[in-house]
Amino acid sequence: MPPRTTSCTQRRSGKALVTPTLRSERIAGMSIVVRAPRLGDVDRLAVVNVETWQQAYAGIVVKQHLDAMELDEYRDRWRSNITDGSNGRTLLVAEVQADIAAYAIGGPYRPQDETDKTPETAALAEVYALYAHPAMQGRGVGRAVHDELLVHLMRQGYADAALWVLRDNELGRAWYERQGWRVDGATSDWVSHDVAHPEVRMRRHTAGQSQRVVFRQDDDDRDVLV
Repeated sequence: MPPRTTSCTQRRSGKALVTPTLRSERIAGMSIVVRAPRLGDVDRLAVVNVETWQQAYAGIVVKQHLDAMELDEYRDRWRSNITDGSNGRTLLVAEVQADIAAYAIGGPYRPQDETDKTPETAALAEVYALYAHPAMQGRGVGRAVHDELLVHLMRQGYADAALWVLRDNELGRAWYERQGWRVDGATSDWVSHDVAHPEVRMRRHTAGQSQRVVFRQDDDDRDVLV
């Protein structure tokens, strides 16, 4: 999901940052630990962030944006994300063999403009970002942080959640559909380097299980970042 204003900055504040409890599960014989990120994770999170974007969005996001992504900048962003507890976000990472493989960020819905500020959207949660490193896609790490994030949003009182995904990100949209998300008709543009990238909004209830898919090693329809 491209940033609404900056990569993980939300426009509304009020609730304190939620610190999730550690959760562990086994998927396809692999132990996945879902937990809150720590400052010691910023180097790896920057790598996951940059490398995932550069692979997933090649040919979708304007090349100048992808080429300009620097690890130092994203280390600083993640350091700020982890230490800033004033804006009601929930941050989660999925760890496999002590190595971060995926992350997810969610919180209150961020209206796109004045027309998007309605009583309905005010009651929504939003998934701001969800990415799995290319080397770990297809192993369930994306589903693990996705499902745990929805649990945390539900416990915070949100019955429904929304997210924005690039219209041309067909793999990402298909992955979300398997997790129970549906396009709701709302559209927007994310602009970078004076290029408009059309987005569509998807929604689902926070309660309920994702549609589980068993992945093969050669399955091209992978557990992709979005």
